[in-house]
Amino acid sequence: MPLKLFIALALSACLLLPGGLRAAADEGRGLGGYPRMLIGPGDLLSITVYGEEKDMPTDYLVDSEGSIVFPLVGLFHCSGLTQAQMSKSLAKELKAFEKRPQVTVLIKESNAFTISVLGSVQKPGKYPIRGVPDLLSAISEAGGPNEDAALGSAILVHGKTKQRVDLSDDLQGSGTIKEHIVLYPGDVLMVPKSPWPSWGEWGIMASILSSTAVVIAEYRALH
Repeated sequence: MPLKLFIALALSACLLLPGGLRAAADEGRGLGGYPRMLIGPGDLLSITVYGEEKDMPTDYLVDSEGSIVFPLVGLFHCSGLTQAQMSKSLAKELKAFEKRPQVTVLIKESNAFTISVLGSVQKPGKYPIRGVPDLLSAISEAGGPNEDAALGSAILVHGKTKQRVDLSDDLQGSGTIKEHIVLYPGDVLMVPKSPWPSWGEWGIMASILSSTAVVIAEYRALH
């Protein structure tokens, strides 16, 4: 069989595959290979239905089994779906009760699609992922490092792996990070406290020493 004909047939076969099979390689991945935001246990969803039913609540908490209880539909399993997929599936279920239901599902608060910035930063805590976060955006989200932060000894925890990240030259110099490291859902950036006094603490110590020196000098002058 000629090579061109073989390639054409192979491409045709791929196009005729069911959508689920063609999308299998991309499951859970968005553009650029970054994980998609999927609905999961503990997520708070905002669901709006545009149709005949006007008295439905809008906020729903996904239970530990990955389901919600929705009016008319009952128990609806949604864990592992994207917002668009759930909107489509829920609208399909509501067709038995409404003529042309239009459903919009938004993840109001995600329990898993977050990163954490801990240690010596202004606002340590867990933050929702917006876009594709890197080290600089994570530090910025946490309000920036404290004066006593040991930027040269930061630790990035990804799953079971730990990576030491040196932020000292970048954040104290040009304000940019040379090595572009992307953070993924569940990652933790730990910025430890330096064992050395901060500039503010050095200032306090210097003031104390200066005051002590003045007192000693005055004491000697009187005696």
